[in-house]
Amino acid sequence: MERIDSIAPRFLITALGVTVGAGLAVVAFAGWIRYGSDIVISLSETGLSFCF
Repeated sequence: MERIDSIAPRFLITALGVTVGAGLAVVAFAGWIRYGSDIVISLSETGLSFCF
């Protein structure tokens, strides 16, 4: 059986990674909401919108 003090650092690192990942996802989603139409328009002007 593992001791609680050997599990705690692994849990904290995992929790920190999940928190950072969720924060990056929120920032990316907010950027897409804010600049999404500009991105699509610029891609369609250059002919790259078919990739999406």
